[in-house]
Amino acid sequence: MTETVIQKKRFQAVNLFMGAVKSLRYYPPSNDMAVNSVNRAYDSLTETLEQGDPLEFYVSDNRLTILDCPLTKNEQQLPQIRSLVEIMNQWSIRRITLKRSIDKVELLRFLTDFKRTSDEIEAEGGPRNLIPILPKPHIQIDSKYLDSGSITKQAPTDGIGKGAEESSRAPQEPHQTDSPESIRIKVIRANSGESVKIKNENAERIQEGLSKLAQGEKHFFYDRSLMALVPDIFIRWMHEGKKESALELMEKVGLGLADANADIRDAAAQALVLCGNHLTIENRLDEFLRVEPHLTKWIRLQTVFSPTLKAACRQLQLTVAHYIHTRRFENCLPILDALNFLSNTKGLDNTFYDFINKISKSIADNEALSSLTEGMMTDAAPESEYAVQSLVSLGPHSGEWLLELLSKISERSRRIKIMEVIRQIGHPILPLLLKKIAEGGSWYFLRNLVSLVGKLGNETHLKSIIPLLNHKDIRLQREALNSIYNIGGSQRRSILLSALSSADEQIKIPMVIMLGGLRDPEAVGPFIELLRNRPLIPSNNRIRLEEVLCKALGRIGDPQALPILKEIAEPKGIKRVSSYNENIRTAAKEALEAIEKSQPKLDKQESIERQESDSGSIASPVSSTIGFFDAQQQVDAYIREGDKTSAISLLSNLLEKSARAKQFQAADEFLEKMSEVDPMALSEIYKAGEIIETEKAASLDKDRMVSWDRLYDTLTRKETLSFYFALKDRFTEANVTLIQQGQKSDILFFIEQGELKVVFEKDHEEYLIKNLKAGDVAGAESFFSPTVSTVSVITQTTARLSMLDLDSLNQIKKQNPALENKLSDFCLEKNNISHLLLDKAMERRISPRFPAEGIVTVQLLYASGNPAGKAFKGRLTNISAGGLCFFIKLQNKESARMLLGRKLQLWFPLDPTSPENLFQGIGKVVAVHYQLSIDYSVHVRFDNPMDITILEKIKK
Repeated sequence: MTETVIQKKRFQAVNLFMGAVKSLRYYPPSNDMAVNSVNRAYDSLTETLEQGDPLEFYVSDNRLTILDCPLTKNEQQLPQIRSLVEIMNQWSIRRITLKRSIDKVELLRFLTDFKRTSDEIEAEGGPRNLIPILPKPHIQIDSKYLDSGSITKQAPTDGIGKGAEESSRAPQEPHQTDSPESIRIKVIRANSGESVKIKNENAERIQEGLSKLAQGEKHFFYDRSLMALVPDIFIRWMHEGKKESALELMEKVGLGLADANADIRDAAAQALVLCGNHLTIENRLDEFLRVEPHLTKWIRLQTVFSPTLKAACRQLQLTVAHYIHTRRFENCLPILDALNFLSNTKGLDNTFYDFINKISKSIADNEALSSLTEGMMTDAAPESEYAVQSLVSLGPHSGEWLLELLSKISERSRRIKIMEVIRQIGHPILPLLLKKIAEGGSWYFLRNLVSLVGKLGNETHLKSIIPLLNHKDIRLQREALNSIYNIGGSQRRSILLSALSSADEQIKIPMVIMLGGLRDPEAVGPFIELLRNRPLIPSNNRIRLEEVLCKALGRIGDPQALPILKEIAEPKGIKRVSSYNENIRTAAKEALEAIEKSQPKLDKQESIERQESDSGSIASPVSSTIGFFDAQQQVDAYIREGDKTSAISLLSNLLEKSARAKQFQAADEFLEKMSEVDPMALSEIYKAGEIIETEKAASLDKDRMVSWDRLYDTLTRKETLSFYFALKDRFTEANVTLIQQGQKSDILFFIEQGELKVVFEKDHEEYLIKNLKAGDVAGAESFFSPTVSTVSVITQTTARLSMLDLDSLNQIKKQNPALENKLSDFCLEKNNISHLLLDKAMERRISPRFPAEGIVTVQLLYASGNPAGKAFKGRLTNISAGGLCFFIKLQNKESARMLLGRKLQLWFPLDPTSPENLFQGIGKVVAVHYQLSIDYSVHVRFDNPMDITILEKIKK
């Protein structure tokens, strides 16, 4: 091989060497990109070193020379070469020499240290302090700091040799802590030239310290020289095959993280980080799991930025990357949650915040996000949930990825999952949502963005949504309208009124419904104008618009509307009779009756109500919040002065104003504050509660309650008010899946307008089970029982729905314990899915069931397949090729819900007379049903169907 060819190979080796450095800056050592890059560099170096001479490169006048052969001008300008020169200058390194017999672990350890940026080098004491960690058995470094003898030529100190014997005679108080790398430097210095005898003595010291630690003595942690030996002894034991001893050492050191002494905690963290570094380099991070939870908990409690914290976070960054890569999302979640907690903790300095943000951003690389989103999309409930929560913990760092995914995916169920993750991230992602809206995109992507802003935003975000009311796509217009209504606060009225005249008739309909619900007197004039400007031949949308206009005028109750309503309800002449259909005339008559009934009350309170309406207080959750906090400050001032009477009086006054303005959330907050300020003010508190109930009762929309009068007839006044005000409005378009077959739904839908269909899917065919209309209920099957839905519910037309979510029900049933049973009886009587399927001759089960007896042993599993908790036993009741059912005792329905979607491992004897002959299988809980007392039946679907021959044995 000619010298020219050899020099080219050397140049290529140096290039790949620098490429590996860059890869390790961007990816953890366990990442495939980093592993491949290091492998290429190692292979090239090995091939070059086989020629006999060491590979030596040095810097002079900012120019790189390889084995006394200066590079050409063009070669010097290559990015890899320029970066290498820059890094060597940062370290104050003149020359690097790599020798034959270098192994891959040695190279990786060097690259892991050498890749530091200038900021990282300075943050850890500069090159003078760090340079001793670079040399390795087959890697030599030439630096002014090594030449000076200030480090390498010092006699061993810090407890090594004689100094160690003297320092170990009595426990010492912890000194100022060193950085993890400082400890490592001491270990390296102590080990240079160390005899086998001294190594064994150090190991014995460690063993003795561990024994005393087990007896409750803390001398082990106070001895700095002993703690400095921990990483070296750990590595030595791992290499000698003493894995359990090494891991036990690491676990014992981990106990120091929970100590009351901050210095002990810091010293333990330093040692564990270095042990973790070794496990990372050797790709054995699974073994770090034995102490990682303790280190994660320690990090979560930190309030001051330090070198130890920095090193610990970087180690956990590598650990969480490994967990994500191996799809162990349940393990990575606590680390991500700790980082998220710190990023949202108030009072930390900017350096702390910036570093945590940087770590989280580094974790959220494309590979990790791809793995997490893949896990999120799986049907395995625990794995999917862990992946979702991990993405949520990454916060805005996962937002860009999720939104990009949302813009590309067309499958509805996957889009819904992505939107739910974004919603859970919450307010931190709002700036990104607004940015994406401003950038534009497809109508369905913009609709998703607007929907999210409508759930997470407030009045300050309206300016991004209002322009979309004029978008060419009617579906996006509807979503923009819904979001404006949700977050518009005091601006809703003016926005809706200003957009009403130019809006499409399809959009005018929900606008009118919204303004009617707000009871805005300013809308009466525009409504009358719309009714008078009637086309000669009205469209279906126009007819529907006229009907909702009449109903809205009735709700507002303003006598200005009486003339036009009378014209419609009581037509004069034959021509007038034929111009309105029956629905419109009926709506006009009902509106007339409503206005006439409310007239006396309106006369008495007209000025007050108009004043409150003009101020925008009736529908402004923001203003109610401000009022509450302003009042709280004044109340606190009264309390400090010892004037409880004035405090109660102020709260009573504010409560009454809020209740009369229909701001019931604020009124409830004031009532709670009254009880807190003076629990003995029973008369005032009782009176205040009566005011709230009276105003709530007066604001009930009887029109909306008519469809469910049979339900309301069974409820007490208190139950009626609690239930009615727990409902949430939802306007949705056609062809929207509200409930997906095979998935859990925690929402109960009450249909006010529109049509829905209930469908059953089997063998890739869709069968219509029932059409639902106004007055029907959907979702009861999986709402009241821990079970997945056996059908899908899809809107067929634009629909207006009232929704009750499970959290709201759990909240209101605390004060109304009988409400859930009444609601369940009504809903299941109205739409019993099991009966409907039987009526349609639809068999949900793929395989026939057979009675079975015996005890089944059940083990809950994590998504990884590892056992979760202790196994428990149940009573087998029936079995099929596809699954089984068993009975267990549970204390409450919440415990039953926690089982839904979980993976289980099951064992039971195939023959009661031969207990050793066991069936073993894995399945997923698809339903948990209450039976009697505290008995629940658990229904499991096998991952793999049972062999028919085994089933036949059980049947016999």
